Amino acid sequence: MNNKQFYVDNMILAIKSCSFAPKLITDRNITISTQTSLIQDIAIVSIQLIEYLIKLEALLGMELDFEELSIELIDKIDSFADYLCSKQN
Repeated sequence: MNNKQFYVDNMILAIKSCSFAPKLITDRNITISTQTSLIQDIAIVSIQLIEYLIKLEALLGMELDFEELSIELIDKIDSFADYLCSKQN
């Protein structure tokens, strides 16, 4: 498994483990992929985004620099995974 796939898998796991997941994903029958938009597809709001990022930090065993993050960067799993890969190099 390459680094990007590791991040993608953990991002999907983090989303699915959030308290909002059953209501916003299962009830709406959303399949999470690398192109899923947290904003448009899942309709995540700020407090849910914080929950997701905290769960992701725990799964990855790392701290994210919130000052570097933008909604455009973290909106899609693919672009966020690319960002995390670049931070590891």
